[in-house]
Amino acid sequence: MSRGGAPSLSLGFTEWLTGWYRDGLGRQRPLQLEVQGASKPGMGLREFVATGTLSADGLVATAALTGTVSFVSEAGRVWTLRYDLASSVPQGLRLVATKRDLAGAPYAAFTTLRGEIFDTERVQLLAPFAARFDARGDVGRWLRSVSLRRV
Repeated sequence: MSRGGAPSLSLGFTEWLTGWYRDGLGRQRPLQLEVQGASKPGMGLREFVATGTLSADGLVATAALTGTVSFVSEAGRVWTLRYDLASSVPQGLRLVATKRDLAGAPYAAFTTLRGEIFDTERVQLLAPFAARFDARGDVGRWLRSVSLRRV
């Protein structure tokens, strides 16, 4: 509930991304990422509570992820969507990634996620990665996933 007892709204979405990560030998290996987000009450559309799954051939079969997806401004002019998701099972992984320059190049920015996967137990970089949202093939499914609910 917002101030005065009136209900507030939460925006939800699901996105599906496929791509690759670079393993320790420099080879590109397949990666799939699914993220569900719901805006935090009182935060508008700036921050989303997120859950999801990561599958990365040779790295992790499937890892459940939790964290945040946030809109941030860099140097007051470049808008970025920042993903910070972590898993503790089957191993401690952390995925930190961004969709950059949302205002300057919106199509490329909203469809391309670049980042890194870390081992949280050893505190080391495991792999850089890049994944894309298939705007042509998945936009209908994505639009059906978008929801607005009272919280």
